[in-house]
Amino acid sequence: GDSMGEMFAWHTLADLAFIGGSLLDFGSQNLIEACAVGTPVLLGPSTYNFAEAAFEAQACGAALAITDADDLVKKARALLHDAAALARMSEAGLRFAQQHRGATARTMELIARVVN
Repeated sequence: GDSMGEMFAWHTLADLAFIGGSLLDFGSQNLIEACAVGTPVLLGPSTYNFAEAAFEAQACGAALAITDADDLVKKARALLHDAAALARMSEAGLRFAQQHRGATARTMELIARVVN
């Protein structure tokens, strides 16, 4: 998907999401979008532009780190054959995404305090 809103549809259809730019030194994409629909996430080592979200998602069990393409294949295969693990990651992702809802409203409140 390369247009606004397109990834939402792909994430809702997927059993597992791999954030591709994170495998090379391109940085990650927004993994919270996948988590918000309960799609478990695999992340490569390059997450500098979403470092906090990547760390938190891994810490709560919503995302799993991979080191390289071989590790991606190994972990994806294992997860796709383990419905219980996918379900745990899915639930963790939903909880993780819920914790990040409301950022726009909180930002608007802060701006209003400064402006007013």
